[in-house]
Amino acid sequence: MALVTTNLQLGIHLCQTNNCKTLKLSETTGVYNISTNPTGWDSTGATNPAAANATRVRITIVTPSGTYSFDSDPLDANYYAPLVPLGTYFPDPTGVKEFMLTASNLGGSVGDGIYSVTYKVYGAFGANTYEETVTQTFLLTCNIRCCIDKLFQVAAQSDCTDCKNEKLDKALEAESYLKAAEYAAACGKTNMANKHLAKAQWICSTKNCTNC
Repeated sequence: MALVTTNLQLGIHLCQTNNCKTLKLSETTGVYNISTNPTGWDSTGATNPAAANATRVRITIVTPSGTYSFDSDPLDANYYAPLVPLGTYFPDPTGVKEFMLTASNLGGSVGDGIYSVTYKVYGAFGANTYEETVTQTFLLTCNIRCCIDKLFQVAAQSDCTDCKNEKLDKALEAESYLKAAEYAAACGKTNMANKHLAKAQWICSTKNCTNC
């Protein structure tokens, strides 16, 4: 069988739960539609590969603390045994399945920062085989958002006008740096995003704000 290039364009989404302790990974590739999604999974396997014909899935996540791989092949060195096999979650044309990752799966931390996710699928396409890959970058900010919210809360509860103004200024400053980090990340400027995020984190840490 020959290795061929397909029109399939994979997509992935990563976010944090509200308690900042778990990551949720889901697929955004979607179902093939000639008009609205010509690069999605094709259940017939005629135009694009069918999700049912995937033979292996591999996900690699680069976090602020390290690199972690998950593989649907139990014989692969990167297969993560404590988790439900990756192949039961991906491929997922519906986009509703969520692959949950906790600190124990990611070196003990799911902290804020830039996360790069590479999603690769191997499979059969007609009489041939294919390998499709996508890498996407995400800025996670659950902990710093919690801290900034607490800064605003402290400012709102202050009885001293001068103290209240100072606390509010600090909260607004941290909020501004966080927004700058988000805009930088959206433009692909990861170094700048990290610098702005670090500034927001420094403001929170100097104000003795605890995480969620």
